[in-house]
Amino acid sequence: MSASFTTAGLMFPMDLVRAIRMGSPGTSSTFSLLGDFHAKYGLRGFFTQGVVPEVMRAGYMRCLKFFLFPVTFQHMWSKPASQGKPYEKALAGALCAIPEAMTMMPLELAKVGLQLDRANRFQNSSIAVVQHLRSAFGVRGLWIGYAGVQWRQSSWTAVYFGTLSTYQSIVTSLFGKFMSDSESPAMTKVARFLAGFSAGVTGAIFNVPGDLIRTNVQKRALEALNAGQKPHIANPLFAFGELFTVGGELVARGGPGALWTGFFWKAVHLGGSGALMAILLPFFNSVFF
Repeated sequence: MSASFTTAGLMFPMDLVRAIRMGSPGTSSTFSLLGDFHAKYGLRGFFTQGVVPEVMRAGYMRCLKFFLFPVTFQHMWSKPASQGKPYEKALAGALCAIPEAMTMMPLELAKVGLQLDRANRFQNSSIAVVQHLRSAFGVRGLWIGYAGVQWRQSSWTAVYFGTLSTYQSIVTSLFGKFMSDSESPAMTKVARFLAGFSAGVTGAIFNVPGDLIRTNVQKRALEALNAGQKPHIANPLFAFGELFTVGGELVARGGPGALWTGFFWKAVHLGGSGALMAILLPFFNSVFF
């Protein structure tokens, strides 16, 4: 838990930049969008606008992910994850991400609503965003964009756990070739950090299209409500067709590469998150256990 919430807090500014970029694909430059955000909220906004739901969401998400992965793996393959093959870890990772995606959606929407609130309508209040959606759509309004979130969570978790040990072996091997003290505690931590970062960035390649689509689905719903409209939404838990509909619209406007809008910021965010979790989990385990 300590590792999860520490990582969420440290990576929040990068997640904010990611949301701003993905919320406006194919329009202004990233720096122009950040300039507009700064003009509205000031430098402080990069550390406070939506920070509460994001830290709660990301901290909770990582707690659940890293708790359920070894449990899921054991039940699927009847052996500990440390003995698993990459594809076995990937399948267990994709499956264990289902509970986290389904249960964190209200916080996800609150976070996105605040990060993309250019008019400051919600006054940085998570409750205001949730009430706004619930009053218009009922309880199902708190799961708008679920299909994209599930894609995002399952794809990254599968790739991260499926490649982490491979990257660890590669980095350790390289250290052994060029450094005489490659097995020192300090070098072990560096190897974990680099392996975690590499696995996180690799996961982002598969994660970004889902994250981009769900960001735009959620943004459109919020903008329509703010404009006094009430668009019809299907049951979000079964609205997987929106992945192709919204994804197709993005490709039609900007080509296939448009599905990876904001990749740099997302890669840094997920690479940093993966790296921090790789070194903070062993650290806090040694502190508390």
